[in-house]
Amino acid sequence: MTLFPNQWIFTKEIGEGLLVKRFTVFILTLFVSSALNASVCERSNAMRVVLEDQLSKDCKDISLNDLSTITELHFYESVLSETSSYFADLKSSDFKDLPNLRFLDLNWIYLENFPGDLFIEIPFLEMLHWGFGNLEAFDFKVDNPFRYLEKLKYLTLTNLKLKYIVPEIFSDLHNLEILSINHTDELPTKIHPKAFSQLKKLRVLRMLRPIKYSSKHINLFAENRNLEAIGLKFDPSSKFLPGGLFKELSSLKLLYLDSYGEPKISKYFFYGLKNLELLFLQEASFLQQVVPAHFSKMKKIKINFSGISFRYGASREVESLALKDKFPRHDICLEINSEGCGLEEVVKDVND
Repeated sequence: MTLFPNQWIFTKEIGEGLLVKRFTVFILTLFVSSALNASVCERSNAMRVVLEDQLSKDCKDISLNDLSTITELHFYESVLSETSSYFADLKSSDFKDLPNLRFLDLNWIYLENFPGDLFIEIPFLEMLHWGFGNLEAFDFKVDNPFRYLEKLKYLTLTNLKLKYIVPEIFSDLHNLEILSINHTDELPTKIHPKAFSQLKKLRVLRMLRPIKYSSKHINLFAENRNLEAIGLKFDPSSKFLPGGLFKELSSLKLLYLDSYGEPKISKYFFYGLKNLELLFLQEASFLQQVVPAHFSKMKKIKINFSGISFRYGASREVESLALKDKFPRHDICLEINSEGCGLEEVVKDVND
């Protein structure tokens, strides 16, 4: 005699229901897993190569958990070793399911196709190194590739085709702290007088592209009062360097100048640099146009240089002693690596 037939039936139904539910979850898991694996394998060839190299797995074995462990992606070595090419064709979907990606290195990779929404899947990116490409292909007022990167803190742009630097390029990068714009050729670049007006948190600026500055640029850094280090390269054809460029930069500790030739310098060129610690010159010949009065409103600073002018002979020591006589109130670095004369001794992350 069955004491509780209804309870047995009810229990049986629950057991069968749980079995069906578990089976359904198992099938869904397999489906999601296979769909994820297929999406990794179907990404652009460059992205697939990088992910496989980073995770040491075949694309079909890469899981969602695997992707979530990635914090950095470096394209150059992976792509070059696999394809023997610097060229890559990326798309925005390549960066899906990378929630912890913080550093993206695209240096030395030439992007054949650069969609305006390439970074839409990684708005939490903090560091971007990008080299080789054509920024002139974008209308930054309409299709700015950086508009999704509001959390970006470090941006390096190297060897990019860019003849005119405009404010719209950086209009959405409100958290940017370090900006480096470099180029290996000597083609001059024009810059808008308010190019950096949105970068109020900027601490380090390396502008090592040849630029001809004029009086219209006296407010170029007016909104960048947190700057601690600036590196500038002057167009070799520059005949005169205006004053007032640094008038708002009382926090600046390091000024690096790259100038070939001996352009005339405004007597107000260094105006505003009340707390400068180190003036580093690519060429000592720059100081031929500088007189002690240029530094009259500044505290005692260190002056370092890379190349000698040969004005006083073919020796750095002789050049240093001559400059010491010319600027007796300041410290001339006898050696390029003398104590306190290094860039990173003044601003630690100046070369990051």
